[in-house]
Amino acid sequence: MKFNQDAFGSRLKMLRKELKMTQEQLAAELNIGADHLGKIEVGNRGISIDLLLDLSEKLNVSIDFLIKGNEDRSPQAQILISKMRELLDQLEDIERHQS
Repeated sequence: MKFNQDAFGSRLKMLRKELKMTQEQLAAELNIGADHLGKIEVGNRGISIDLLLDLSEKLNVSIDFLIKGNEDRSPQAQILISKMRELLDQLEDIERHQS
């Protein structure tokens, strides 16, 4: 299997647009330039593992989906992920109130 940089960039652009974000907004959140992000989206530039991890978190998708386009999650996995996000949100609230 070979990494398809064009398809990766298309998925990234699609996800960004679904979140109604501009390249500038997402790039600022990732601490990269908008031109850098634009080159990734059109498949002209690769990304580091660190940036891949940040993208996965910011776009709320799996690394597997970003890289291969696989979105094969069982209903049980989706429920588990949802519950984990709820617990993480609750933990963040507790930490904020303790500060």
